[in-house]
Amino acid sequence: MVVGIEGIITKKEPAFIIVKCASGLSYGIFISLFCSAKIQTQEKHEFFITQIIKEDSNKFYGFLDKDEQKMFEMLLKVNGVGANTAMAV
Repeated sequence: MVVGIEGIITKKEPAFIIVKCASGLSYGIFISLFCSAKIQTQEKHEFFITQIIKEDSNKFYGFLDKDEQKMFEMLLKVNGVGANTAMAV
């Protein structure tokens, strides 16, 4: 399980980034719009990661703040709330 990723942001979309780590590996990470407003490409950041593995996907959701991550994980426990909805709150 991946719990954190640190590296340089090489690509940024409103709710998705690519982070290149010192090892040379790059990771795609879904982020909130709140997080997106705080970061820029070519900056180095560390993200707290919530990894969601499903039958057909393996996705990383990243947070700059541990409290935002905890809120996301609490929302996922609500019946009918998925990752996309939880990220939008």
